Amino acid sequence: MLKLFIIVLLCQTVSSKLIQKEDYNYIKQNWYSYKGQSDIDTINSEKFIGGINSFKQETILQHHYYLQSHYQLTIRIRAILSNCVNNFVVQLDDARSTIASSQMNPSLIIDMELSYFHTSQSAFFALQASGLPSCSNQNTWWGIFAIEIHVLDCQEFEDYCLPGSNSKWLLLISQLHSKLNDWKITSNGSSTQNLQGIDFEILLRHYSGTFQLQRYILIPFPTKVKFQFKLFFDNQPQEIKIMINDFQTLWPIDKFLNYFVEPGGKTWWIYNIEIDIHNHKSDQLSIILIFNDSASNKVSVLDFIVFYQEQKIALPPILGCLNIIDQNCIFCDIGWQLNLVEQKCIPICGDNKLYKDCDNDNHNANDGCYYCEFQCSSDCQRCNFGRCLEWSNIYNLDQQYYNNYEQVLDCKNNQGYFFDVLFDLCQPICGDQIKTLEEECDDGNNLFNDGCLNCKFICSDNCMNCQYGKCYECNPGFIINKFKCIPKCGDELVKADEICDDGNNIRFDGCHKCQSSCQLECINCYNSHCIECLQGWNIVEGKCEKSCGDGLVAIMSNEQCDDPLDSYCVDCSYSICQDNCSICHQNQCITCFFPFQLINEICQPICGDSIVSLQFEQCDDGNEIPFDGCHECQYSCSYGCILCEQDNICKQCEQNLFFLDPLTAKCKQINQLNNDIQKDQINSSNSTTNILCNQNYVLIQNICVNLCGNGLLNSYYEECDDGNNNGGDGCSSLCTLEEFYQCINLENQLTTCTFIKPPDFNLNSLSDKKNQTQIIELTFTKSVKLMYPSQIEEIIIFRITPEIIHQLTIVPQLNISIHLNNPIYQVFIQFQEYVENPKLEVQISKYVIQDEFNLELYNYNKSINLGNPFIISETTKQQVVSIVKFNDAMMYSLASIAGLALLTGNILMILNLLDLLQSLSYIRYMQYQFPPHLRQFLETYTKIILKLIKLLQNQMVVIYHSKRNNHPMQTQIYLQIKFIQQMPKVATFLFQHPYSHILFALLYPHNQQIKNWLIFI
Repeated sequence: MLKLFIIVLLCQTVSSKLIQKEDYNYIKQNWYSYKGQSDIDTINSEKFIGGINSFKQETILQHHYYLQSHYQLTIRIRAILSNCVNNFVVQLDDARSTIASSQMNPSLIIDMELSYFHTSQSAFFALQASGLPSCSNQNTWWGIFAIEIHVLDCQEFEDYCLPGSNSKWLLLISQLHSKLNDWKITSNGSSTQNLQGIDFEILLRHYSGTFQLQRYILIPFPTKVKFQFKLFFDNQPQEIKIMINDFQTLWPIDKFLNYFVEPGGKTWWIYNIEIDIHNHKSDQLSIILIFNDSASNKVSVLDFIVFYQEQKIALPPILGCLNIIDQNCIFCDIGWQLNLVEQKCIPICGDNKLYKDCDNDNHNANDGCYYCEFQCSSDCQRCNFGRCLEWSNIYNLDQQYYNNYEQVLDCKNNQGYFFDVLFDLCQPICGDQIKTLEEECDDGNNLFNDGCLNCKFICSDNCMNCQYGKCYECNPGFIINKFKCIPKCGDELVKADEICDDGNNIRFDGCHKCQSSCQLECINCYNSHCIECLQGWNIVEGKCEKSCGDGLVAIMSNEQCDDPLDSYCVDCSYSICQDNCSICHQNQCITCFFPFQLINEICQPICGDSIVSLQFEQCDDGNEIPFDGCHECQYSCSYGCILCEQDNICKQCEQNLFFLDPLTAKCKQINQLNNDIQKDQINSSNSTTNILCNQNYVLIQNICVNLCGNGLLNSYYEECDDGNNNGGDGCSSLCTLEEFYQCINLENQLTTCTFIKPPDFNLNSLSDKKNQTQIIELTFTKSVKLMYPSQIEEIIIFRITPEIIHQLTIVPQLNISIHLNNPIYQVFIQFQEYVENPKLEVQISKYVIQDEFNLELYNYNKSINLGNPFIISETTKQQVVSIVKFNDAMMYSLASIAGLALLTGNILMILNLLDLLQSLSYIRYMQYQFPPHLRQFLETYTKIILKLIKLLQNQMVVIYHSKRNNHPMQTQIYLQIKFIQQMPKVATFLFQHPYSHILFALLYPHNQQIKNWLIFI
């Protein structure tokens, strides 16, 4: 039996998850066969659906699935194909895979495995076979034994994911079924139609001519947005135009899936749409679908899903610098001047701009600001930001400037204030990170672009709507990113830190992403002009150009030599006959040595003669089969291998497109290029002068080298580039950002990353999960602070699920504030009715809590299981109180009987009673969690004074042994003495309760002394 494994797309070597396993019987009942009979046939005692009289080349087998979030889908098919089957086609949505007859042996069972990069929550499959032209339709047949569906899931709490990326996408809208009512029809819309399909129902809209559907979506801002949906058409549309705000695209109409929606009906045209929006200007997006058909048509929208991703911004590391080359500033912003020695920008002192410590427009010493730097006066011991906090002689100042010395001391003792003797006022200290009533903010620095300057909220000059140091609306030509205004690249206007803006995204045309982008041969690019080229290239009008005859061989060019004194170097190419030429005439070879042959006047080894010519051939297997270990006399391993060794062993595969299977030492594909690009690459691979490399690859010595890991960030293809291909250092092997790292990314520079774990919060249970009252403690993993003053109830929501009658109380142990601390809160939850497995859900507002690095919480939502609390009803509580009162009466009665036995001399009786009472009091100390009502009952026995019981037991033992030793007189004397000594304790224990009084009154009704004593007590 032949097993054929075809890997169309495999993202990474991770075990996939089986979600669907179907045998021939399940396929018969659930899959739809077009122009085929769902008959069951048998071969070698193995059953399959289809066969010689059932499935022909016009038969199509199709089915539809709804899946969970994933990024790869694999289908495994066990099929039987006749020897007349030329191709077997498997189509998933608009991705089509073809298994040719050259990969199959005739009349044998085939095991196929095909993997696709797939993220949609719906999957449409279609299977079909085509026959050889020489065979009849009768002899072209096929069948299916079983089908398995495997997926590679996204991580927990991820709704969308990409292989090799740590970017987290969040789900905003998910409509797996057709809802055209959510779309507004703006033109030429007619009636609607409900169509009950084979395995789903859709709502169709009839139209003709130009037809538009529009809907509005509220999007968190600023974010990246991803749209996924499918379009169903009755006929192939002539044009599909999609507009999202100012973004517009024409979707290709030649990439589709034909699917039978109705049994026995015609095929429908399905288009799988996925669009990313990176820079939208508002929190509302308008999506418009425009269809243009000359004839009537029908359309429906299915599986409409919207994801979003929060954006980040990297600030420039050199303040005031607009253009940086090799960590040196070349050009400064307005208000700054270039220091040529240190190659950095320094602010211009005296222009009254706030880019330095201070600027009072003079150069007077000891006035608080000297040459734009804070300076203390001569008689000040300690100052901050030019203001004196402690003078050298406060008593002289007291006599000179003010008369109330106590006012100065009170001001100094007040944290965050100092006494200004010049104005005779107590003023706040700006810059001590202590926010006072007079200050809006205090971040401890004087940076002008961090939202707080001179203890006042401030935004950049391009902000139109600034609130508490955060910008919510920018001037035209700027967009909001992290509440800051950054210039919009691509509007052909040069602003702020933009070097240029040519309005396009073309690389190496002088300007790319609003930064200088010269050609590949340029090393240093300044203002879209090259100032340094590779070796052998000359700068001509700001561009690198080669010149044959300048005596320099230009790197990355077709120059072989450049030496005017070398007679063999003609037009920068060698023209001398090589060593393997036996007869050379006028620099032309006539005859070659064996085993070489003359091809194009050059002696070349005979490839295919099974003779390896050293220095020219690596191998020679005598055939022209590619990827078999040797092809064109060079090592040629599996497709995609770029480092091949002897015996068909691949050591390295082309990154981003292939991965190396360590078991087979062969490369397997990651991405499947479309037919046009793949055809161009195949054609270019057969040429020695025209090699086309993929994106983010560069051609070096006829080899496409991946630029990921070269230490020069190309933000168009990379999120980071730290100069290596190692993961776990902030920048992954695929040049994507990793979690918990803060990286500084600058175009064409090395990325530097720092590991900073964001803060998080924990929920811990402090009580037994069976208690009616639960205590949950909320803590944070590190010191945090509030961005602005708030109450805990305003920023944190506590919710019990399922909903139940309860009482929730929040007790702060240490309150969170605008200063860094470690807050602790205890949440008391008292349940009023029974509930199974309740949970406490905690939701914290975003953009409110930060750590010392201004990082926000890693999680905003958490929950904790509260177990199964034991709830006592009001009726049960009343019953427990009644039983406890009855048990109290019994305890007092036993104590009275013990006192009676003591007076009558019945020692054994009182000893037994005391043992019984003491044993009952020990029950509550057992290692067992008693229910609350039973604990309340056992508390009754704590009323027994164990110390007194111990004392009485010791006395009774002495009396008992005295009687046994026949010393009645000594015993009586000893008993009277000890009884008189312990009489106050015994009397307090025996006569403190009314039951004991009643008992003694009954025992001694005629004893006047006891009556008087009882009345006295």
